[in-house]
Amino acid sequence: MHSKKDEQCTFLSSGKSNFVCFVQATLLEFEEQINYLINTFDFIDSEKWEKFRSDKIIPQGVLLTFDDGLKDHIDFVAPVLKKKGLFAIFYVSTNPL
Repeated sequence: MHSKKDEQCTFLSSGKSNFVCFVQATLLEFEEQINYLINTFDFIDSEKWEKFRSDKIIPQGVLLTFDDGLKDHIDFVAPVLKKKGLFAIFYVSTNPL
């Protein structure tokens, strides 16, 4: 079944059953998405994250994560998050599969 979501994603397969979905967004669209989240939800900051790691108490709120260490994350995502004072976790691949 083909859905509208399929049209905005590129599916990549390594021969396994898991797919990776890359959604393209302009910088303006990304900032609009972040603004919506800011106006709608509370965020987990670095202090709440460290408390979770040490005390295992699950914090309430949005935790932003970015996978695969894409160059766009450092060039575009990180400056937007810094400007808005948001904490995020970036998972960087250290060895290609």
